Amino acid sequence: MSKIYTFIKYAASLAAAIALLVAGVNYMFSGSDIKKRDTSKHMAAYVLIGLAVIWAAPFVVNLLIG
Repeated sequence: MSKIYTFIKYAASLAAAIALLVAGVNYMFSGSDIKKRDTSKHMAAYVLIGLAVIWAAPFVVNLLIG
């Protein structure tokens, strides 16, 4: 079980790094388009929240069970 979680955690981290890169590039090239800028900001925020959930999951489970 631990190997599966570790694989998923690192795969999700890799996907999150790519998504943050895409959000950053979209933000840089948004120019004066406020909607594109807001979309990029929200994308980056959601990626960071998702990473926090994935990385904190084992601690929360251990807290609730143990």
